[in-house]
Amino acid sequence: MINVREITQRDVRLLEYWRITDFHDNEEKFGFEAAMTVYEETVEDMLSQPLFIVQDDFGNSIGFVGFYNLRESKRYYGIRMYLVPQSRGRGYGKELVDVCKYLAEECGFKKVFAVVLKNNRRSLQLFRNNGDWEPDDKKETSDKLYFAYSTS
Repeated sequence: MINVREITQRDVRLLEYWRITDFHDNEEKFGFEAAMTVYEETVEDMLSQPLFIVQDDFGNSIGFVGFYNLRESKRYYGIRMYLVPQSRGRGYGKELVDVCKYLAEECGFKKVFAVVLKNNRRSLQLFRNNGDWEPDDKKETSDKLYFAYSTS
């Protein structure tokens, strides 16, 4: 079982560490270009929008979840999710997807999108197996798939 809490100033260094770790992990798995698409946003940018720390049953910080503007209109939001490598494969991802739906509703978003690299098999499976997330073929690119969740 996971818990989420709002991020605090104490979490900033941990968030920075996770971002660097995630960049190197993505670069190794998916290549430099794909890793850069994840890393373009700064920590300050992330902190300016809804962002939460994910904790396990023991209170250990194991990742983060949040939202970002997909367009300047502030009508379309993407989700960002990260779990530390040692917490993956334990069912936390499925819980985190459900938490994203709940948080989207709490934040008042009408629709949110998950943008997933096509070669990220684990994440693709996660969203494909959750019936509430619909593939959005209109937004698909050569390297990314979009999954939409409507809160209404």
